[in-house]
Amino acid sequence: MKSLLLICLMFSLFLGCHCTKPDAPDTPDAPDAPFVPVVEEGNRITVTAGQTFTIAIPGNITTGFIWRQAKDNAGQSIVSTVGEDYRTPPSKVPTCGAPGTHYFTFHADEAGECDLVFEYLRPWEEDLDPRMETYHITVK
Repeated sequence: MKSLLLICLMFSLFLGCHCTKPDAPDTPDAPDAPFVPVVEEGNRITVTAGQTFTIAIPGNITTGFIWRQAKDNAGQSIVSTVGEDYRTPPSKVPTCGAPGTHYFTFHADEAGECDLVFEYLRPWEEDLDPRMETYHITVK
């Protein structure tokens, strides 16, 4: 009986540690909510110099796939990376394996145009071409 109770307890701890607890949703009224710009046709974004903005890309890290900035972004100087985050949608019950959204936050440093390229891949699968998303940024 004690071993059955111990197994149940260990299983419960295992499930609790491996489920993703969702964060509270961002609301426009929240003071720390990131500015998510309107993405126009062709993934075009226009922001003002000095503004911080966030690009939100749906994904599911539980499959092993992650969104990350491609190395192509290293040469541009119009925007700088502030940070990144991954969040699952709010739910009353944590749902293991639920898809979420990857957020990339940038600061518009100076006027100009650049492309931000993101790749969706499993980091250990080096021989496969990743899915790519490109966002054309105009800073006024």
